[in-house]
Amino acid sequence: MINFFRNIRQGLLLENKTGKYLKYAIGEIVLVVIGILIVLQINNWNENRKLSNIEIEILTEIKSSLEIDLADLNTEEKNINNKFKSENVVINWIESNEPFHDSLSKHLWFIQFPIVFRHQAAPYETLKQLGMYTIKNDSVRKQISLLYDLKYEEYIRIIESQNDYLQI
Repeated sequence: MINFFRNIRQGLLLENKTGKYLKYAIGEIVLVVIGILIVLQINNWNENRKLSNIEIEILTEIKSSLEIDLADLNTEEKNINNKFKSENVVINWIESNEPFHDSLSKHLWFIQFPIVFRHQAAPYETLKQLGMYTIKNDSVRKQISLLYDLKYEEYIRIIESQNDYLQI
């Protein structure tokens, strides 16, 4: 292909057809530029496709981790409610001055365990490593950041302070 274009160029120069040669040279330059632009467009399209796939993968991972967190929180809520019931049973027993009975053992055992909340942070950490702007939607990105950086940390501090208070 290169030899073909070289032969055309040399033939035009040998025949002293400078005008045609210039037209040919400009045409060749335009073809090269168009080819480069097409390749760049295909490359940009491919990169955007890869970024969209990464965004979908990370959002799917975050969704899965939030579902696990929700299930853990629901379980922990049930444990807290049971703990409150057990605490009330123990308080009522203390106030009633009744003798100890075997059913109190399970209530005394249950109230000693702390409240625990461990969220799934790995997908969010992956997102931070990839860059928060991997997620194109501003409001989704802000909500994820707010949840993991502020809300979860606040929940953990509250739970830890309550556990510390109960240990005293």
